Amino acid sequence: MFTLNTFDGVAPIPQPGPVFIHEAECERYAEQAGYPEELLPFGAVIDGYDADQIVRRRETVTDGSQPAVIEQLMRDPMVRYVIVRDGKAGCYDFRVERREGS
Repeated sequence: MFTLNTFDGVAPIPQPGPVFIHEAECERYAEQAGYPEELLPFGAVIDGYDADQIVRRRETVTDGSQPAVIEQLMRDPMVRYVIVRDGKAGCYDFRVERREGS
């Protein structure tokens, strides 16, 4: 096990956490593939952060509407990126960033 700073490259204050590694080799999830369908049945805590690493909005989603909630958060011009965490354990799942020019 090792640690990952989920704010690396997007915020000045590090907040490292543990990384759990799959036992068997697996393919990296494609960045442009959208919300992973296999995670939809699981609740998520979705935080929209501003440029100062402040949570502008937090949503807890348990009904499979995670992609719509992320889109809604990203419409807020103050939200620079979104971090998705497991709804029960709080483990980091992934970060959603704005595309250049959007």
